[in-house]
Amino acid sequence: MSLATFVQISDLHVGLVDPTSSNARTAAWMRWPYLDGLLGHSGMSLRHLANFVKNFKRTNPEGELIVTGDLTTRGDPQEYDIANEFISDKLRPPQGAYIGLGDKNWTNRGIPGNHDHWPGINPPPPTALPMLGPSHLDFAQIFPGLPKIDPIIQLATGQRLQFLRIDTDVDVDPNDMDRILARGLFVSHLTGLEQQLAKPSPDEIRVLCLHHSRQYKPTTRLLPILEIDGASRKALDAFLSKHRISVLLCGHIHRPPALDLFKLKRSIISTSDVLEVRCGTTTQIDLSLNPKPAFLTFRHFLKPHWPNTLVVHEVLWEQGKIMWSAELYVEDRENGFQPAPQGKFSFPVWP
Repeated sequence: MSLATFVQISDLHVGLVDPTSSNARTAAWMRWPYLDGLLGHSGMSLRHLANFVKNFKRTNPEGELIVTGDLTTRGDPQEYDIANEFISDKLRPPQGAYIGLGDKNWTNRGIPGNHDHWPGINPPPPTALPMLGPSHLDFAQIFPGLPKIDPIIQLATGQRLQFLRIDTDVDVDPNDMDRILARGLFVSHLTGLEQQLAKPSPDEIRVLCLHHSRQYKPTTRLLPILEIDGASRKALDAFLSKHRISVLLCGHIHRPPALDLFKLKRSIISTSDVLEVRCGTTTQIDLSLNPKPAFLTFRHFLKPHWPNTLVVHEVLWEQGKIMWSAELYVEDRENGFQPAPQGKFSFPVWP
């Protein structure tokens, strides 16, 4: 029996600059593979996503949208406007051909990513590093009230589903290396949630939405990009254990694996599993579908950009247990988002 359904999207990377243009002021940065996320959004992918959500809503009218960060490429107000209009209503010419998700309450399940903290296309003063500088005022209007404990969802079987949301860039200095390396620092938001949360009850299932991945670790310590810093990781593990978090929903990491189970120590003698789901990019320009010769192509940079993805989550009642089911969908040029070959992954979250 299905108790609740959700579609998770992430890393839309709505952008204003054409990454193939030789006249773009930041074209050189956009061609560097380590700065994945500067590619901007794909109109084709927006259309595929809109079609998917429309069909999903037909069969799951109570289904909700979860957005796990990086709506924008560089935090520009126009990028926010386009992203918000697309998600909450529909894009109209010249921004789009009447396509959108029509979810006016999406911010109730939305969190920011590191790109959303960037100062915009033309930050004052202009900088050679486009990610440096304070975020635009639009940021606080789109993502108010974080950290946030969402209203409890009462399941038909009597259990309660609780979503928690944090900003994993909240403690990052806008002008230092953590911003450049896209690292997550967020101890203050975990402390803020700690002060609001009651002790978990036996019938409660808790889900934490955060942009950065707890599981991701860079392949080299010489360039520790994209990771959570040590203090935040330690605080996160303590938080997950104390408050019995069962599922983490993330974005940020564009390549698979998308689903990962890890052991968490609950006490000196006991451990439990936690499921982390990383959505990856959902509507970013995909160079493997539309390669451009202007981009660097030497040695390991020859690897194509990973396809856009989204995740469908379903909370199920099966034989006296509540299962969390996650299914990855991969974008296809002709047919839009299609189920990935590996099928659904199910994980018990209660009792």
